[in-house]
Amino acid sequence: TLSLSKNAESLYVGKKTKLTVSFTPSQYVFREVSVTALPEGFIMVSEKDGVVSIEALRPTPAGTPVKVVVKSQKAPTVEASCDVTVLPLQSPTHLSLGHDKLERYIGQHISLPITFTPADDVDKRITVTALPDGFVNARIERGKLLLDMLKPTAAGQPVTVTVSSVVAPTTKISCEVTVLALLPPLEIEFEKRKVDLYEGESQRVHFSFTPDKNVDQAVSLSVAPEGFVTARIEGSDVVLTALKQTTSPVTVTVTSEKAS
Repeated sequence: TLSLSKNAESLYVGKKTKLTVSFTPSQYVFREVSVTALPEGFIMVSEKDGVVSIEALRPTPAGTPVKVVVKSQKAPTVEASCDVTVLPLQSPTHLSLGHDKLERYIGQHISLPITFTPADDVDKRITVTALPDGFVNARIERGKLLLDMLKPTAAGQPVTVTVSSVVAPTTKISCEVTVLALLPPLEIEFEKRKVDLYEGESQRVHFSFTPDKNVDQAVSLSVAPEGFVTARIEGSDVVLTALKQTTSPVTVTVTSEKAS
């Protein structure tokens, strides 16, 4: 005879289980078996070394489980079976983001994990909106809400980011996001106050901002007197190239476009 470790099993969509095939007698017996699952399309089933692997694909109709049948290839009348019912995923009753209000500066990014109740065997399909448009880019990736800050929101008018369940649209969670303008720098400072160059020589000089975070780094560049040195900005560096000999120092100035 053949037997399975269970004669009935219930699984949620996406879940997997294994059933053990037992043989009588337990020794010196032909162990090659075949496995079928009818009706088709509801589960995926395979057998290897006396273990039947089952994966739930889609819900079975009420009262109509899938019958998994294992038969001996040597004696086809010797068989064992298990009725497998596939349950639909549960609808979430509650969503959580961990925050109901946020403030971030332009250019910043944040990742918020989305928590479902119940936590297991739940349909986690969700949608996200961010209104009004144009201030925050909101998207869902791998169960997290990702937010990119695009431009400042008007005073007292945060963006409402809402995450909603697809299967239970009334189950939703919102977070008010205020996007702050970057700060004007209080100071811009070169790492060197003086540079000596030979004709044709170039040198890169780094400059930094105070404060060093969340500051508007839009700057302009001036050289006076002109004609002796060229200067260009690359990131947070000024690249200087000497053209010809000077009789007095050339002043290179980096000026914030936002600071008053």
